[in-house]
Amino acid sequence: MTGNSFAMYLTWLLTSTPPDAELANAQFLAGYRRDWLFEPDLTEEISDLAVGKESPSERLFDPVILNEVRDRVADGDLLREAFGCLPGRPAPLVRAGVLHLLWKQQWSVDLSVVLSAGSVLRTAS
Repeated sequence: MTGNSFAMYLTWLLTSTPPDAELANAQFLAGYRRDWLFEPDLTEEISDLAVGKESPSERLFDPVILNEVRDRVADGDLLREAFGCLPGRPAPLVRAGVLHLLWKQQWSVDLSVVLSAGSVLRTAS
């Protein structure tokens, strides 16, 4: 590799690799990206294509929770507040719904720092 091509490679490497916090946040939130785990219409379409039908009890997440979370979480809420916005619902499902909606850009957060309970949710514009 010549000096010039190495410098170009190094420049590419340094400019195309996201900072550690952004990369960690993206990798974490990517676990909540799959619509078919949440959205009933997509779940029904996928199950229609499958050999056997999927029963509602086999859905991994309750899509009703997504609507309730959308209604309850407001601009400026902390992530911990969003996680606790539906005390009558199973906490793991509420957390999964909040993180799915965050992935879908229902809200925005500062991804330059590692997500925490104190991360502030902002209405996406």
